[in-house]
Amino acid sequence: MGKVSLTSRMAIAFMLVVTVVLLAAAISFNYFCQLHFERKDAQVLNEKAAAVERMLRGSSEFGPETASRIDAVIEHSFGFATAVVVDGKTVYSHHNLSESLLPLVTDIQEERWTVSFGGHQYSGITRKVNRWVEGQDTVIYLALDVTHRIHFFDMIQQWFAYTLVVSALLSGALGVVLIRKGLKPIDELSKTSFTVTANCLDTRIPTESVPGELHELVDNFNEMLSRLDDSFIRLSGFSADIAHELRTPLNSMLTQMEVALLRDRENTDYKDILYSALEELRRMSKMVDDMLFLAKADNGKITPNAEDASMAEITASVIEYYELAAEDKKVGGREN
Repeated sequence: MGKVSLTSRMAIAFMLVVTVVLLAAAISFNYFCQLHFERKDAQVLNEKAAAVERMLRGSSEFGPETASRIDAVIEHSFGFATAVVVDGKTVYSHHNLSESLLPLVTDIQEERWTVSFGGHQYSGITRKVNRWVEGQDTVIYLALDVTHRIHFFDMIQQWFAYTLVVSALLSGALGVVLIRKGLKPIDELSKTSFTVTANCLDTRIPTESVPGELHELVDNFNEMLSRLDDSFIRLSGFSADIAHELRTPLNSMLTQMEVALLRDRENTDYKDILYSALEELRRMSKMVDDMLFLAKADNGKITPNAEDASMAEITASVIEYYELAAEDKKVGGREN
């Protein structure tokens, strides 16, 4: 199995980032929306419970007039169910709260509660009315049907799930397109490197159309081509110099051998020819040694050793080396 390409890895990473961001946004949206509605429910329930409590305190006992006043408050609100219990006896019930929900909530100790019944979910509140009628415990149960909202949030969650899948796929496809466009300079660099040969080292990649992040890479590649071009030029010149230097002694030996073979000669003549050839071979051997020294020096296999030297001795050796050539050309000369 081949390695995953850079484009695929970056596209997958981009898709994962988009998915995580959208998932975090969806979770946050769902959480804060539910928190908002829960606070809104608590506010409405507290207001309704406070209104019912004021009506109860406004009368000395629970009668038809009090019940009609409570009906007037509750009827204007959608989805409310209310019950008033005095000493364990239900004296008021709106929307049959006593028959359906009351048995489920009477044992709940918390003031705020949530119960499910008959496929519906209710958010409710329990409010005790202290000192209303002496010797009697009065409790107000107020519930709000939030089933429609639960269904709405279920639908929203499904919509978020579908949207998340579609967004992940679209972001992956879009990521591939954008990443390929962003990696186009690298593709051009690859194509350029494919065309580089020993006879074509003058190719360069322009940096004007390259993103800033790839400038250093392109500059290094161009500098590498420049170094290779310079190295090949020097290598070509070095090869030409070697051929020229070796051709001279070889031609000399060939000429001497050909002349020697034209006719029979004395032993002394053959010796002279062999000595001359031997001199040329030594010269060629010295050239080979010098070339090996230069090759080792270029490859860093020779470490120069620093030592003290006399400038007078070095100058004298240089003068001695060029003295004969200078005399032939009548340049300079020693004074007698």
